[in-house]
Amino acid sequence: MKYLSLVFIILAGLLLSNCTIYRSPERKEFESESPGFTVQNLKQLGCANSSMRSKSQSSRLITIYQSANSESHFLWEYRVGDESYFESDNLNGVYCAFENS
Repeated sequence: MKYLSLVFIILAGLLLSNCTIYRSPERKEFESESPGFTVQNLKQLGCANSSMRSKSQSSRLITIYQSANSESHFLWEYRVGDESYFESDNLNGVYCAFENS
């Protein structure tokens, strides 16, 4: 039993050392442009049943986070002209706009 535990620990260590976290090129680019950005700095402006996605020239997924009620939200950055806008999408048809404060 002692040897089985030792083998398990060694195998777990080997598996964990080979794991990597996938990061999209867009996420890496965003992090280099905005190193001080955190979701906690965002101030909610309001919510609507339509997204600003159709008005944007480009978009990128910033992060996925859990709200206070454990619902998953996708935080997007949308570029409209020279401005960045942040919007969450909970996949239930509710879109909330945020500003980075």
